[in-house]
Amino acid sequence: MKKLFTIGLLLVVFYSKGQFFSESQEWIGFYSSFSGKKIQIKSDFQARWKDNFGQWKNFLFRIGVRKQYRFPKGGIGYFSAGPAFFFASADGRPVFYPEFRLWQEGGLESTHLKFPSALRLRVEERWISNSEGEFNYFTRLRLKTEISRRIGLKKNPDSKTAFLFSNEILFQHNHQLGFYPEHDRISLGFQFYFLNELGFQFQYTIMPFVRTNSSQYEKRQVFRLNLLLDL
Repeated sequence: MKKLFTIGLLLVVFYSKGQFFSESQEWIGFYSSFSGKKIQIKSDFQARWKDNFGQWKNFLFRIGVRKQYRFPKGGIGYFSAGPAFFFASADGRPVFYPEFRLWQEGGLESTHLKFPSALRLRVEERWISNSEGEFNYFTRLRLKTEISRRIGLKKNPDSKTAFLFSNEILFQHNHQLGFYPEHDRISLGFQFYFLNELGFQFQYTIMPFVRTNSSQYEKRQVFRLNLLLDL
């Protein structure tokens, strides 16, 4: 546990030094998961601000169906798909442009390891509106790799109440650059369940990234508070 948080704190300090954050964001979300005998239904709603809740960023709602397969020697393979609805603000003003997405995702998760890792490939079909009310269509391909660690309480290792650490790198694809690193998400957090199915999660995330249009290196910090419902 000490080694894990030492690594996490070193990463946070490393990316925090030398440059101020280009942007500070605040996200509040609600995540729900319903597990049936053969499939899972997952959804989330998020509201995002920046500059200490001073300006709106966007709203989003996602829902998807997930089918997973457990391998005999450990690990999970899965496929999930569904729609998503976004409402992005105009320069922080309460004027929102809608966006509709369809997404499909396949992945592998090594849940049996001490440091669980995941590899996910997502395809998104996006319809984004402009100021004239017209919708533009394009497809985005994203590859995500993640290493995470969840530390439950010593008295009950299976408890959902836990400390969290993750490092997720996102790659995006276009015809000119191929796959290129979009940004990194380094997160430290804590989750607490006050009921067996209901809990909350707090995360602090640093997101270093390079803008593709200017090759400029920037960093964001994100404070996240989520309500969790597992049925």
